[in-house]
Amino acid sequence: KYNLDIALKLKDKLNGLGANVILTRMTNDEKEQVPLAERPRIAKRVNGDIYISIHNNAIADGEDPYLRPRGFQIYYYHLHSKKLGESIHNNFVKNIPIADEGLRYGDYHVVRLSAMPAVLVENAFMILPEQDEMLSDPDFQSKLADSIALGIVEFVK
Repeated sequence: KYNLDIALKLKDKLNGLGANVILTRMTNDEKEQVPLAERPRIAKRVNGDIYISIHNNAIADGEDPYLRPRGFQIYYYHLHSKKLGESIHNNFVKNIPIADEGLRYGDYHVVRLSAMPAVLVENAFMILPEQDEMLSDPDFQSKLADSIALGIVEFVK
């Protein structure tokens, strides 16, 4: 639910700046779920310029969630995506009040198969009660969307 809430806020912000945003889904209906491999294909089919995959993190079973500070992470795969990741990451550092787990190389399907600059954004950890509470707050969701939007604008300039 939070992923879509953030994506819809981001869509509104980017549309307001003149972008044409295509989402892979518009509801949380199970029937509308799009397989991971299909998501970058959609972006390619519509001749997208940038691909952003919005997520919220979890922790593997049995792992201590408090072993280290947990927070946002930005992943890229292709070198042409690194600057987009840097721009979004820099805005998260400035605006998002949780731990910075960094900009990282990540071999994730949705960014590996993308033909255009692409990043996977892990906004926060849903498994941590304080971050889950933040994610449920529309104002915090807007801060996340704003940070992504600012990163995109900086990248495009």
